[in-house]
Amino acid sequence: METVVEFKDFSWKYKSSKDRVLKSINLKINKGDYLGIMGPTGAGKSTLCACINGLIPLKTRGFISGTVEVFGTNTRTVDMAEITARVGLIFQDPETQFIMMNVEDEIALGLETLGLEREEIKKRITWALEIVGLKGYELKSPEELSGGQKQRIAIASILAMRPDILILDEPTSDLDPFGKFEVFELLERIKKEFDLTIVLVSHETRKILEFCNRVIIIDEGEKKFDGNVTDLLNNIQLLNNSGIYIPEDICAARLANPKTNVKSSKNPIIEASNISYTYPNLTKALNNVSLKIYQGDFIAIIGKNGSGKTTLVKHFNGLLKPQQGEIFLNGKNIFDYSIPKIAQTIGFCYQNPDHQLFKNTIREEIEFGLKNLKFSEEEIAQRHDEIVQLLQLKKFEEVYESTLYLSKGIRQRLALASVLVLKPEILIIDEPSTGQDFLMIREFMKIVENLNREDKTIIIITHNPYIIAKYSKEVIVLDEGKLIDKLTTEEFLKSEELQKKACFIPP
Repeated sequence: METVVEFKDFSWKYKSSKDRVLKSINLKINKGDYLGIMGPTGAGKSTLCACINGLIPLKTRGFISGTVEVFGTNTRTVDMAEITARVGLIFQDPETQFIMMNVEDEIALGLETLGLEREEIKKRITWALEIVGLKGYELKSPEELSGGQKQRIAIASILAMRPDILILDEPTSDLDPFGKFEVFELLERIKKEFDLTIVLVSHETRKILEFCNRVIIIDEGEKKFDGNVTDLLNNIQLLNNSGIYIPEDICAARLANPKTNVKSSKNPIIEASNISYTYPNLTKALNNVSLKIYQGDFIAIIGKNGSGKTTLVKHFNGLLKPQQGEIFLNGKNIFDYSIPKIAQTIGFCYQNPDHQLFKNTIREEIEFGLKNLKFSEEEIAQRHDEIVQLLQLKKFEEVYESTLYLSKGIRQRLALASVLVLKPEILIIDEPSTGQDFLMIREFMKIVENLNREDKTIIIITHNPYIIAKYSKEVIVLDEGKLIDKLTTEEFLKSEELQKKACFIPP
């Protein structure tokens, strides 16, 4: 069997990290493998992927020992253009790959580096967009697309180059359940048609077990397991210790033990009245949406990608101004409040943490809002210590001098810390499970659930059926910018029609 990638006693330490991120890795990847890589957030999975396509060490500064060989060539000596033509890497965050003004040019960029004729480039663009279900999006700007659509474009741009090895780092983290299924089906079809070697990093246990013929587990930079799916399932203790979710019937448990949503106030804390919003590209994101949210609510906003979920919550804290209708916060128009007052009342965590993180260290990021609001040094230090302990960020603060090398899951947690440290009454989280392993999701949601028990209002945008079924008390269903329904989670879990419309697949 032909070996296409081989790690030989390989270790890596980023220049800004205090410890090795990968430790003495020995690994062979064979031609035709469909390899799943699993493990806790921050374990070193993304770093391992960057080593396969030469980003490490060719474009990243750090300290190295051992070797990585791709197609028999040491990645320390290979030309970057040569390796990227054969090894395609799709990042966890698709926006880090976009540099062109429209989708067509984005896909064409990589093809032009291959020296292809103009007609062949056009054919491959059309082919790739048809595969990912986005034909007709050629002239759209990536900035106009939903998170899931951006990921599909990133996949198309790599598939169009017809690589020998395809590496995907959490490619479905921002997709709705049907979108995730389509991507996995797509990868299986592409692998069979083109005999690709596929390396997939994912927290989607069910899909890894279904599609991959081999799985490795990375934890704290070390390879803890390497074998087939059957052997993996015989090692349940390892799965639990590594923060890997073992699927269970959450819906049945919830229906047997329903959560109630007792309103602690007669007056809504947030009210949307006839909200409509159209983006400059004429995409009508919201169409006459009216709803009320009360103090102490725990609400999941769901719907397929592009249904208007993020646009709606950006109106709740004044990031967007409705073109029609009004938003009220505690009975007052949102724009009657000062920005500092809104920031202390409504905490907002973006789907992409890099949209809100900009400081160099974890401490600086957490303390920024407090300093901006003129808190005392003593209060700032106390709140920093509390939030670092609560969100288990201490070890990352000690190991990483810069936030640049944190995994997306840890950056997501840091973004939450920078918001929670202000102790807002309302917490809005856009896709809290992005880039998080199951143990981290569970710990994360335990924190959020405890905040809700303290009568904090929680609003979550998510495609994660586990979060919806286990934690939310009510569900808001959006479709094509319209409010389809607002009902209890138990009522939603009994409605197959609404589940289909929301692209919801029970866990």
